[in-house]
Amino acid sequence: QTPLLLMHESVMKAANDNLNEDKFVYKRDASGMRVLVITNRIINLAYAYRFTEDPKYLHKAEQDINDVCDFADWNPSHYLDVAGMTTSVSFGYDWLYSALQDSTIAHANKVIKTHSFDTRHNQWFYRRFHNWNQVCNSGLVCGAVAFCDIWPKEAEGIVRDAINTNRRCMTKSYSPDGAYCEGPAYCYYGTSFEILMLNTMDKAFGTCFGLDETKGFDKTIDYLVATCGTTGKVFNYFDNSEKRSSYAGLWYFADRFNKPDLIYDEYEYLKQNGYTERFIPVYMKNAMQINPKDIKRSSRTVYYGQGDSPVFLGRTGWDKNDLYLGIKGGKASENHGHMDSGSFVFDAYGYRWAMDLGFQPYPTIEVIINPLGGSYWNRSQNSLRWQVTRLNNRFHNTLTIDDNDHIVDGYASMDEVFESANEKGASFNLTEVFGNRVQSAIRKAVIKDDSYLEITDAVTAGKNDAKVRWSMVTPADVEITESGILLSIDGITMKLEAEGEGITYRTWSAYSKDYPGALAQGEIPYEGQACIVGYETVVPAESAKTVKVTLKRVTF
Repeated sequence: QTPLLLMHESVMKAANDNLNEDKFVYKRDASGMRVLVITNRIINLAYAYRFTEDPKYLHKAEQDINDVCDFADWNPSHYLDVAGMTTSVSFGYDWLYSALQDSTIAHANKVIKTHSFDTRHNQWFYRRFHNWNQVCNSGLVCGAVAFCDIWPKEAEGIVRDAINTNRRCMTKSYSPDGAYCEGPAYCYYGTSFEILMLNTMDKAFGTCFGLDETKGFDKTIDYLVATCGTTGKVFNYFDNSEKRSSYAGLWYFADRFNKPDLIYDEYEYLKQNGYTERFIPVYMKNAMQINPKDIKRSSRTVYYGQGDSPVFLGRTGWDKNDLYLGIKGGKASENHGHMDSGSFVFDAYGYRWAMDLGFQPYPTIEVIINPLGGSYWNRSQNSLRWQVTRLNNRFHNTLTIDDNDHIVDGYASMDEVFESANEKGASFNLTEVFGNRVQSAIRKAVIKDDSYLEITDAVTAGKNDAKVRWSMVTPADVEITESGILLSIDGITMKLEAEGEGITYRTWSAYSKDYPGALAQGEIPYEGQACIVGYETVVPAESAKTVKVTLKRVTF
């Protein structure tokens, strides 16, 4: 089956499922911040009606449009909600216009002005350059194009503001190499709306005003594909999940920038699972341009990208038993950031040995942190955010100095990349992350000889001794020995061994319930087995110490 047919079947299945769903109601989430964001349902139903002319899809879509327009507001305090509802109503209005009742058209005309266009002024997303800028501008542009004949002055202002502010957002998010500043899941979230806006502009005006030519944007597909390891799990740094989902927007990049080899895994996913995500009809025209015979496995094994969140992603191959290393720099104060500068993941022999605990749904944390007078979204140094264990450096695969939190504005740069036959990896300067506690801290992480992981940390202490904690979260069974730590999963054993003086091997609990504090006790425990392994050592004042850690498979 061709990609186009598979996408069509996915949309039709979703539309048929949507026919039986309850009417939309205005309902906030557990923390009271968000309202249901609608971006799929009306679009699916509108597509199904246009394809089949079956009135059941029209009637349900029209009901949904009126239900959304009946809301007292679209929750402008959380403008992603406005963007989502604007997008959906605009698609339904535009695609179904000739079949809609006059009362529905009048209702939508009025509400798009009061609930969307009139609420955008002085919104903070215009002054922020991350996914909010992309999502909110995209929704408003969809509304502007759909309703420009009714509200021409407002539509012109929306498009102008979108071009001006989104241009800076694109540069921050993708330049210079496509490594998205907020991590892979937010890359896809923001980028899917970016693609929608670019397509809408191109169709309405015959141009994207150069936004699609932003340096690094063409390499976003390289980044997204490379973030998925050989286990099928994603390098889930920041507020991202390790679960690999569909990335239908990759069809846009494969077509627009002629990279069909990077769509291989996406095509396999589509064939096996179909799609359930937003905007599938938008990508159909891209899928039509790609010959399935050109979709072959990529031969690229290394990707690296500089920027606000520099990252190296390398593998020995694309088989599930191949090795994969992902390691990042950047800073914790980035949008959706964690204290994870220098953190890495490692896949080998079909398993993820070094993992990231990920994050838990925001409302479940907000209901704990808000009554304590804090905010999950406050990323300043002393924010209660950093008492959420999974966000703290002690629960990531990085260094901790003197049992202190990382400096949130300390930037870890990627200074060197290694692509030789015997080394695939990069080195990061973590010095700023530790403030004045060290003179320097350099981490080098490589896949060595295509057979094992090697992490080398060189730390020079400041005026006082520096107590170093080296941490790695693993799902393996753990056994500490005199010469290292044995990690075992399903009969496969790896040995973590540190080469250096004054090393004490340690384990720590990876479960928040084992730590004091209201936040830790309120967190949702990680689902599955996890343990933090590593070592402690002391670097004497004004001196340097280098410790090399290897993770190799062993046989008995």
